[in-house]
Amino acid sequence: MGLMAHLSSFLPKRNDGSRKLIVGLGNPGKEYQMTRHNVGFLVLNALADGATWSMKKTFKGEMAEVIINGQKTLLFKPATFMNLSGQAVQAAMQFYKIPLGNVLVAHDDADLPFGEVRVQTGRGSAGHNGVKSVMECLGSADFVRVRVGIGRAANGNIPLDEFVLGRWSDEEKNKLDDIMTGVVSSIKNRFV
Repeated sequence: MGLMAHLSSFLPKRNDGSRKLIVGLGNPGKEYQMTRHNVGFLVLNALADGATWSMKKTFKGEMAEVIINGQKTLLFKPATFMNLSGQAVQAAMQFYKIPLGNVLVAHDDADLPFGEVRVQTGRGSAGHNGVKSVMECLGSADFVRVRVGIGRAANGNIPLDEFVLGRWSDEEKNKLDDIMTGVVSSIKNRFV
């Protein structure tokens, strides 16, 4: 099954006219910009398609508003660092009165092979500290998650925390555009 078909079969159709919040998990700062842990930010950059980002001190993050399929959609990059992402997501949801069912969180997943994408709702964090923070702050796991596989170090000698904070290999970089295109198309077709 192709990536588009796989994602489309899991994402609920939500063209109900209410505002959506799409969150990308990552770490702020240039030193983290092209690391595997920031794949959630890459998804949002692809969705933003040149939209203007602005820092929102009220809820500690960067926000862009885009129109997708005629609907206002908020794109949000928490600036709280990964382990405190939930604080920023909760504040943004409360400020904009976004219901839990209208939230999608995109993040990296080392348990999935590089480039594999899974969509789920209502499951545990699987050890991902950013997702764990979101679940704790929202008091629920009932939001849509797009898990983007980053895999693990081929030789197994690199600790996981170093690997996720490491930069993409040249081979991975060459495939990122196609992966982002598939993820973005599915989000546009099914979530918004």
